[in-house]
Amino acid sequence: MKIQGLRPQTAEETMHRRKRSKETPGPVSARQVTTVSNSAKAKKSYIEQTRYSLQTLENINAAIASGDYELAMTFAQSYLARLPMLNVADKPKLLANLYCSMGLCCYELGQLTIAASHQRRALEIAVRCNYRDIYLRSMEYLGLTVQRLGDYAQAISVWQTKLKFVKKTEAPFLQARISECLLNQEQYEEALETGKRALSEFDKLKLLIMAEKEEGVRDLVQDNRATKDGVIKDITKGELQCILLVATALEACGKIEEAISMYKKELQLAKEIHDRSMEVEALSHLGNVFLRAGEADKSIEYQIEASKLSSMSPRKVPGDTPKLPPPVPLR
Repeated sequence: MKIQGLRPQTAEETMHRRKRSKETPGPVSARQVTTVSNSAKAKKSYIEQTRYSLQTLENINAAIASGDYELAMTFAQSYLARLPMLNVADKPKLLANLYCSMGLCCYELGQLTIAASHQRRALEIAVRCNYRDIYLRSMEYLGLTVQRLGDYAQAISVWQTKLKFVKKTEAPFLQARISECLLNQEQYEEALETGKRALSEFDKLKLLIMAEKEEGVRDLVQDNRATKDGVIKDITKGELQCILLVATALEACGKIEEAISMYKKELQLAKEIHDRSMEVEALSHLGNVFLRAGEADKSIEYQIEASKLSSMSPRKVPGDTPKLPPPVPLR
């Protein structure tokens, strides 16, 4: 019996068969079902843990914004313990932000050594992973912390390093801090030179704010969510502190007449922005410096005026409400 051979398939039949095999799936194995199930569970877990992380970070921000630093630390420490086990994206950035916020809380709670340790941990991660924003924020808090600890040389090093990265809108504030540290180290000539340079930058900055032409100036107004006048007032307060530093340095250098002129400038500026505490401080400084100059009558006159002003109720300015510390951007 002759067996009939199979007819070879044409090209069209071959293409049609391949197409049907793709459209008609074969039987699903148990391993495939398990893989799909595990993938769905992993996705659900990732979403839940990400949601938990975001909510925790918002809680930390809210606590810092309201000034409840102990509550913020409770949230942060709890999250820090759980973070290694969480399936979330960009863990190093979360960790750096967390250490930065914990450092801020410890600073506000007076735990300065721990605060410095947290900020250094944040800096290490920021440098390793090139997180510019976290780096600058940690530098800010570390500088404030070591300055408050009395390590003025370290604080100067931090401020000088940060000066290389900031916009000119922030530079005069950092220069004023350097001047303060130099003053505390009794390096009066250097403090005077740095303070004068900062004052010059403050004057330029106020002009730029008024014109809003310089790059970063409009951002400064927008970032503070404030009016132009409000930002100028904040700059003026920084300028006031700088004037005091310069006047103190002048007095320490024995330049009494120049110191008197600078203290008077401080008094005038304090009156312009209705800052009563700075008015009292300026009057007291004038009383002291006139006494040192041998003019007892003028000294007594300023001291009496300072005493009267300090006994009065604080001057209220329309729309001048206490400001909460800004929340630290953790995400």
